[in-house]
Amino acid sequence: MTDHLTRQELESYLWGAANLLRGLVDAGDYKQFVFPLLFFKRLSDVWDEEFAAALADSADDDYAGAVANDRFVIPEGAHWVDVRNTPRDVGRALLTGFRAIEGANPERLAGIFGNATWTDKALLPDDTLRNLIEHFSRHTLSIANVPEDELGNGYEYLLQVIPPNSGLQQSQAQVITRIDVIGRPKGSADQSTWRTLETMIRPSSLTDFQTFTATSVTYNSAATTTGPIFVGEDKNGNPGTLTHDGTAKANLYSEGTVGGTTTYTNGAKKYDKNSNPTALCKLNNCNPVQFSSFQSTITTVSGAAAAGGITLGAKDNSNAGLSGQSYNVDAWKLAFQANGTILISSCKLYSQKVNNVTTTWQDYDGSNAPVCGTATSYNVPSNGAISSAADVLVSGVVKGKVTVASSGDVVFGGDTTYNVNGTDVLGLEAQGTIYVAQWAVTGATLNLWAAELALNGPFEADPVYNGSATATMNFNGSTAVYGGSNGAIIFSNLFAHRNYIYDNNLKFLQPPYWPTLGNAFTVLVQREVG
Repeated sequence: MTDHLTRQELESYLWGAANLLRGLVDAGDYKQFVFPLLFFKRLSDVWDEEFAAALADSADDDYAGAVANDRFVIPEGAHWVDVRNTPRDVGRALLTGFRAIEGANPERLAGIFGNATWTDKALLPDDTLRNLIEHFSRHTLSIANVPEDELGNGYEYLLQVIPPNSGLQQSQAQVITRIDVIGRPKGSADQSTWRTLETMIRPSSLTDFQTFTATSVTYNSAATTTGPIFVGEDKNGNPGTLTHDGTAKANLYSEGTVGGTTTYTNGAKKYDKNSNPTALCKLNNCNPVQFSSFQSTITTVSGAAAAGGITLGAKDNSNAGLSGQSYNVDAWKLAFQANGTILISSCKLYSQKVNNVTTTWQDYDGSNAPVCGTATSYNVPSNGAISSAADVLVSGVVKGKVTVASSGDVVFGGDTTYNVNGTDVLGLEAQGTIYVAQWAVTGATLNLWAAELALNGPFEADPVYNGSATATMNFNGSTAVYGGSNGAIIFSNLFAHRNYIYDNNLKFLQPPYWPTLGNAFTVLVQREVG
């Protein structure tokens, strides 16, 4: 069976290799590394193809080797497989193989692999080279799979990579790389015959997913998911499972398995440990996704807040209501205003004394909200960073691009919407859990818009509520949560109806400093421009 590559697949194959070099070498030098690996893989696969055909005809290894070596020679130890199996010093193994092939074919292949610095481990560590080799190993570049007229197509190609503007902060613009592939008839100087394909990519973000979790998730038969779903692995490396009995309008991924009686629409597919490619190879260059790798985002936002944003501490000596607890803040209340300001006040937990017994509620349970002091108005910071040492209560109309990071929990305290959808964006990051408070539900419907990340807990409603569920919650955005012992998204008690809708604006408008996947890129635009 052949694995015929279309022209578009071949171009994507090359772009994927260039992506792996991003940030390691100058963009203008990508071709010095990508094309030698492409030639090396092609030579090895064509040699294997001719050897196999001759062996099938003769059943003689020596004869088959002579036939394969008739076009070009691959010396012993200089085959792609030999380098792929090299345990260390991969760059040295590549360079040795290149020079051996060039030396064995002086008239045809002299200098074909160039003079790139393959042995500079500071530039190209072994892990990066292994990733490149595994990337190219995904396809067999035999003549049967990629005929010579299709590999070159009578054209020569220029791969041009335009890196992001290094002067832009993440809060000001996405880190977008432009890749242009320019094709022209060989030797042609007539630009009217040239064609240019432009691709705009950026590092894949958690906001590319409707749900991204480290623990198992189940969607019932009434569920319709509109964005990609990913289930990874817990802190012990145990993969979760994704069960979907409803309708999926975007891909489903699981490091474990994807199960259920799913109806797939809009070209959606499932990828898990048993699929080809696997979920991890499809999504993250075959690397596991460690949820702990997103931990640094709290520190990043904290640093940005200290440098030019808003920092909310563990104490507030200006709030006399906190005097009885050494001015320690239980939570900060952030009420966003449609004019681009935020009313911020420090709060203590609501408590009630009945029969000499004092009951103190948490931020999210009970029908009474925390008691907050006088609010101070702040402008949404230009760098979009707000950091809190205590829990955060969020509500209001967001105008601007802002990420709120809490060292504790984040609590939705009411409707949280945008002044202009597609222009404004809110990111919420909790070291613990993200809750919807019982006291936040004041009407028939609660509307929430945000990208959210809970590093050590789930997204859940008031866990002790035992009243009747009558209201509807509409959540529009992206949910990335580690999960808890009872699951990742827990809303079985507070709402009669819950609608989870992926916000497609997040593909192009991410909250500042939002975490990305280390080995994946998202294609934003792909078009022919000339």
